[in-house]
Amino acid sequence: LVYSYIYQDKYAPGLESKYTLDQPKHKFVLNINHGIYKIISASWTLNLFKRNGEYLFFDFGQNKYTDMVEFPLTCLLSIKINAEFKKLDIYVSGNNILDHSYYDIANVPAPGIVLLAGVNLRL
Repeated sequence: LVYSYIYQDKYAPGLESKYTLDQPKHKFVLNINHGIYKIISASWTLNLFKRNGEYLFFDFGQNKYTDMVEFPLTCLLSIKINAEFKKLDIYVSGNNILDHSYYDIANVPAPGIVLLAGVNLRL
């Protein structure tokens, strides 16, 4: 379990910043690792976070900026399945497996489900 909270005492209405003022205010991470069968294991990660600040929302359907909106609470679930051999690990992972739509940076949609696979070789 991990929880972090960032206190920000500077109030800057109308100022839009991608990095300075819109940092995650609350972040909670739960990670669970468990075996599945012999050399196969799984790792689940639940991320809940709430960004500080607000941004001017761009409505792509109307092709115009509409209202100032706060960053909503975001919930992401990821899984990684790993097979561990003597000198080799093979894994498949899925990030945002619930396909949650969210903006990490104002008006830039974050990707939906992301699948990755790979091999780690220990020398």
